[in-house]
Amino acid sequence: MVGRDCGAEDACGVNDRFEPSLLNPAQWMNGSNAPIAEFAKVAPLRDGRFRSVQTIMSDVWRMSKMRLYLHGIVPRRLSTFEIVFLASKLAKRIPLDQQLVGEIIDPAYEEDVRLMHLPTGSVAKMAKKEHVDAFFNEGTLRLGTYEDFRTQGNAEVRDHQEGFASVIGVGDHKTAFGTYQRADDSYIFCTFSGNPDINVIDQFGYDDQFLIDDVAGFCNAIKASIGSTSTSFGTCVYREHRVLVGRLSPMFDSTRVDHRTAELAGEATHYVKPVRYSHQNEFRMVWRMQSSVSRPVIIKCPEAIQFCSRG
Repeated sequence: MVGRDCGAEDACGVNDRFEPSLLNPAQWMNGSNAPIAEFAKVAPLRDGRFRSVQTIMSDVWRMSKMRLYLHGIVPRRLSTFEIVFLASKLAKRIPLDQQLVGEIIDPAYEEDVRLMHLPTGSVAKMAKKEHVDAFFNEGTLRLGTYEDFRTQGNAEVRDHQEGFASVIGVGDHKTAFGTYQRADDSYIFCTFSGNPDINVIDQFGYDDQFLIDDVAGFCNAIKASIGSTSTSFGTCVYREHRVLVGRLSPMFDSTRVDHRTAELAGEATHYVKPVRYSHQNEFRMVWRMQSSVSRPVIIKCPEAIQFCSRG
């Protein structure tokens, strides 16, 4: 199924029915003769019938607040050239059977994110002095969420598109892709990779910082404190468009659409940000929870203090 792309206000308006779409290869590849297989059907029921996207997304939204804007599968591995063209059309919201307008984009690649790799320099948490003091006194920390970042009053923190991404998952025998809003099932902690200068700290409206000397120890202490099911960390990559190309997750199920569909290329989608935020040089930590966590939380985790020092 390939539905029309739609804006963030119309989460369920992808297509009325799940039906196969036969695309004109020359039209899709902007005049190229490169062959492209028909796009596969998505989300059949066990008896072979299809539900409407609206019904499916209503089910998924109630479970996890994951939203689907476009989703499709090609029953073969696309070439590098085809992947870049597909990424460009997803980024520009161009229907896949229409010509690409403008230049191709530079998508982010999963290997650029380097999940679970530490930066070569410091990891600093910028904050107001009273919050730094509260952390070293009692282990008090504020963990954010995607919804929190989308609605923040602080312009340096606010990103209206947090949690939204176009993703292409490349497997040995199929390529899955789509545009999604991830489920709000994770807590997020944003830090600076390196030593922030006073101008960066001022831009956030902060006046202090502390250093996280042992990132793995810090993450594991918080994981235990909040009952997280898993944790990850990595340095964010910055692109003009939030499009990620990665290896198709072995957990991806092409026969269904559910709250895990947006993770077809794994955890790296947490770490792709618009280039306008590149001055933040963000090193991000993520804790997945068992249920929806749309609101930020303030925790006390004194066990995390030992892994940090004052800046």
